[in-house]
Amino acid sequence: MSDIHHRVLGYIRLQEDQRSYEGQFSWEGETVPMYIECEKGQDHARCLDVVLKIRPRIERYLSAAKNYAASSMIQLKNDAWLDDGESLVTEEEFRNRMVLESVIVNGDGTASLTFLDGDIFWGHWIVVEFDENGTPTDAELAG
Repeated sequence: MSDIHHRVLGYIRLQEDQRSYEGQFSWEGETVPMYIECEKGQDHARCLDVVLKIRPRIERYLSAAKNYAASSMIQLKNDAWLDDGESLVTEEEFRNRMVLESVIVNGDGTASLTFLDGDIFWGHWIVVEFDENGTPTDAELAG
């Protein structure tokens, strides 16, 4: 593994597989891990260029991810995951309880944002997938 100082991304570490990088960025006072997965045979500079297009738009991705997860998972929460005596959760409360845990950007421009669930689903993660156009395509529980 070797550290690389990228002009925009800061320090990133090339992993042993020689296809992925690990870095981090600050978001709302927290350090968030960022993983970059290059496609097999993809030029690394081109792969990192994909990240450079997404990183400045992370606020838009974050908002879109929270909105998508809340609208697509609120019924699951309120139908099957309420604690005894817990009130129905609103979409706004759902969004506010989600905390960004990590970002994965793939060399093809797709991405995944993983969130801590704020105990919405009793400590599971919420993962929101994005297509290459920055549109959320799926939200699911993990862990």
